[in-house]
Amino acid sequence: MSLVLNQRLFEYRIVRVLGQGAFGTVYLAHDALLDRPVAIKELTITAQTDEVAFKRFVQEARWTMKSVQKLGLRGNQRGA
Repeated sequence: MSLVLNQRLFEYRIVRVLGQGAFGTVYLAHDALLDRPVAIKELTITAQTDEVAFKRFVQEARWTMKSVQKLGLRGNQRGA
């Protein structure tokens, strides 16, 4: 399944493609509930069915969330 521009996926609306790679496609989307931009990664069929690739995807997601949380904390400390 490929996401299409302006498609709604739960509370997210797909805005545009940010990039593509071996694991899948990354989209810029808009979160209607929080009124903010988010990135959504759609895995390729191969990445979904390859256990090693899927584990790497999960590790990447965990690392990304930790980085985003740290950036949020730094922004709050600066009075942002």
